[in-house]
Amino acid sequence: MIFAARTAVINLAITLTTFLVIFKFKPRNLIILLLLSLLPLYSLLNKGVYESGDLAINVFKSMEFYTSLSEGNIFPGWAGRLNAAYGYPLFNFTYPLP
Repeated sequence: MIFAARTAVINLAITLTTFLVIFKFKPRNLIILLLLSLLPLYSLLNKGVYESGDLAINVFKSMEFYTSLSEGNIFPGWAGRLNAAYGYPLFNFTYPLP
Protein backbone atom coordinates (compact mmCIF):
# COMPACT_ATOMS: atom_id res chain seq x y z
CA MET A 1 0.00 0.00 0.00
CA ILE A 2 2.79 2.40 0.90
CA PHE A 3 4.70 1.38 -2.22
CA ALA A 4 1.66 2.17 -4.40
CA ALA A 5 1.25 5.58 -2.75
CA ARG A 6 4.92 6.39 -3.27
CA THR A 7 4.70 5.28 -6.89
CA ALA A 8 1.64 7.48 -7.44
CA VAL A 9 3.41 10.50 -5.93
CA ILE A 10 6.48 9.87 -8.07
CA ASN A 11 4.34 9.54 -11.20
CA LEU A 12 2.52 12.77 -10.36
CA ALA A 13 5.81 14.60 -9.80
CA ILE A 14 7.21 13.35 -13.11
CA THR A 15 4.02 14.33 -14.94
CA LEU A 16 3.95 17.83 -13.46
CA THR A 17 7.65 18.35 -14.12
CA THR A 18 7.21 17.23 -17.72
CA PHE A 19 4.24 19.55 -18.11
CA LEU A 20 6.16 22.50 -16.71
CA VAL A 21 9.20 21.84 -18.91
CA ILE A 22 7.32 21.25 -22.15
CA PHE A 23 4.64 23.93 -21.85
CA LYS A 24 6.64 26.54 -19.91
CA PHE A 25 4.00 26.97 -17.22
CA LYS A 26 1.42 29.50 -18.21
CA PRO A 27 -2.04 29.70 -16.64
CA ARG A 28 -3.63 29.48 -20.10
CA ASN A 29 -1.92 26.13 -20.77
CA LEU A 30 -3.02 24.77 -17.40
CA ILE A 31 -6.64 25.74 -18.09
CA ILE A 32 -6.47 24.09 -21.53
CA LEU A 33 -5.05 20.92 -19.96
CA LEU A 34 -7.80 20.80 -17.34
CA LEU A 35 -10.54 21.34 -19.93
CA LEU A 36 -9.12 18.63 -22.19
CA SER A 37 -8.92 16.23 -19.27
CA LEU A 38 -12.64 16.75 -18.53
CA LEU A 39 -13.74 15.70 -22.03
CA PRO A 40 -13.55 11.92 -21.37
CA LEU A 41 -15.86 12.40 -18.37
CA TYR A 42 -18.68 13.68 -20.58
CA SER A 43 -20.17 10.22 -21.06
CA LEU A 44 -20.14 9.55 -17.32
CA LEU A 45 -21.98 12.78 -16.52
CA ASN A 46 -24.91 12.12 -18.88
CA LYS A 47 -28.22 10.80 -17.59
CA GLY A 48 -29.20 7.27 -18.46
CA VAL A 49 -27.37 4.03 -19.08
CA TYR A 50 -24.07 3.84 -20.90
CA GLU A 51 -24.78 2.22 -24.26
CA SER A 52 -22.24 -0.20 -25.66
CA GLY A 53 -22.29 -2.73 -28.46
CA ASP A 54 -22.79 -5.72 -26.18
CA LEU A 55 -24.99 -4.15 -23.51
CA ALA A 56 -28.05 -6.26 -24.40
CA ILE A 57 -26.01 -9.47 -24.40
CA ASN A 58 -24.52 -8.68 -21.00
CA VAL A 59 -27.98 -7.94 -19.58
CA PHE A 60 -29.14 -11.44 -20.56
CA LYS A 61 -25.96 -12.97 -19.13
CA SER A 62 -26.51 -11.11 -15.85
CA MET A 63 -30.13 -12.28 -15.70
CA GLU A 64 -29.05 -15.88 -16.23
CA PHE A 65 -26.35 -15.53 -13.59
CA TYR A 66 -28.89 -14.19 -11.10
CA THR A 67 -31.36 -16.95 -11.95
CA SER A 68 -28.71 -19.59 -11.42
CA LEU A 69 -27.69 -18.08 -8.08
CA SER A 70 -31.31 -17.88 -6.93
CA GLU A 71 -31.72 -21.58 -7.77
CA GLY A 72 -29.03 -22.32 -5.20
CA ASN A 73 -25.97 -22.81 -7.38
CA ILE A 74 -22.99 -21.34 -5.56
CA PHE A 75 -20.80 -21.42 -8.67
CA PRO A 76 -23.11 -21.30 -11.69
CA GLY A 77 -21.91 -23.22 -14.71
CA TRP A 78 -24.92 -23.65 -16.98
CA ALA A 79 -27.04 -20.86 -18.44
CA GLY A 80 -30.31 -22.70 -19.04
CA ARG A 81 -32.25 -20.10 -21.01
CA LEU A 82 -29.50 -19.11 -23.44
CA ASN A 83 -28.92 -20.73 -26.87
CA ALA A 84 -32.62 -20.86 -27.80
CA ALA A 85 -33.48 -22.40 -24.40
CA TYR A 86 -31.19 -25.40 -24.98
CA GLY A 87 -28.72 -24.02 -22.46
CA TYR A 88 -25.12 -22.98 -22.74
CA PRO A 89 -22.10 -23.61 -20.47
CA LEU A 90 -21.40 -19.88 -20.32
CA PHE A 91 -20.21 -19.61 -16.75
CA ASN A 92 -17.74 -22.49 -17.13
CA PHE A 93 -15.74 -20.29 -19.47
CA THR A 94 -16.46 -16.86 -17.97
CA TYR A 95 -14.96 -15.82 -14.64
CA PRO A 96 -17.95 -15.68 -12.25
CA LEU A 97 -16.91 -12.86 -9.92
CA PRO A 98 -15.47 -9.39 -10.66
